[in-house]
Amino acid sequence: MRGTDFDVVQIGYGPVGQTFAALAGKSGCKIGVYERYPALYGLPRAGHIDHEIMRILQSIGCATTVERDALRSNKYEWRNNAGQVLLDFEWNADGISGWASDYLIFQPDLESALDGIVRAEKLGQHVAPNKAVCGDECCLTQFCGVPLVVGRPARYGHDQTPCCCRDAVREY
Repeated sequence: MRGTDFDVVQIGYGPVGQTFAALAGKSGCKIGVYERYPALYGLPRAGHIDHEIMRILQSIGCATTVERDALRSNKYEWRNNAGQVLLDFEWNADGISGWASDYLIFQPDLESALDGIVRAEKLGQHVAPNKAVCGDECCLTQFCGVPLVVGRPARYGHDQTPCCCRDAVREY
């Protein structure tokens, strides 16, 4: 393979993309990661993970960091606008994986922990922020063993990066 050749080209570097890059990298794949934004997104979108996600994070190597920044969720309540409890149940048990059943998280902390693992262990061989535009804006052409062009559409200046890969994935 040349320097721009990858087993997998990945478009998107949110928590799912970061997890994929870490898991695929640990399994020996050479991953090329392309993301539309120049830095990790600093605002929260998700606020909850459970013991099964913690088990995945443990296999990647960042569960302890995530747990340190998370709040164990012990009670779950739904209330109406008058403050009356509509639904409640206890969440203070441990999950079958040994981790607490549920955690409340600040998503940027989760992404920072995942990014730290990917970069420290060089699992994403090429992490290129601000290179690809995801969703309808993404230019992905000719992959699965033949040249692939990752870049911006014409209205963004055609900042294209040619590479070659066996497979391509895209985070939604």
